[in-house]
Amino acid sequence: MRLADRRRADTKQAAAYRLSASGRDALAHLPAGAKAKRALMLALSQSDCAEELLLASSPRARTILAELGNAGWIERYRPSPQPDGGRFIEKVALNAEQQQVLGEIERAGPAYGCFCCTASPAAARPRSTCA
Repeated sequence: MRLADRRRADTKQAAAYRLSASGRDALAHLPAGAKAKRALMLALSQSDCAEELLLASSPRARTILAELGNAGWIERYRPSPQPDGGRFIEKVALNAEQQQVLGEIERAGPAYGCFCCTASPAAARPRSTCA
């Protein structure tokens, strides 16, 4: 799906999740069998994450997110749009194509989540922080 198609499909601003203070405390006391809950909570302990990425991480993610939310361990919110100056690297000169791609990513909001690429073309695979 092209970026423009995705924006048209998403009429509402995407939601994101963060781990609450009680969720940080509960993470240390989860039972050993709660692997899926632990995985989602560990991802959120590293950084906030777009709902779309969390839902794609597990077939049971929607149910787990609801359970964690009902327990008060995670919080669902709508991130505020980043101002134009909110780019992650300000002082690097970008060519026109790079500026266009960066603009599309920033306009897409949290639906794309965070990613990083290495300088090596063979190793340039986006990696989600919510993996």
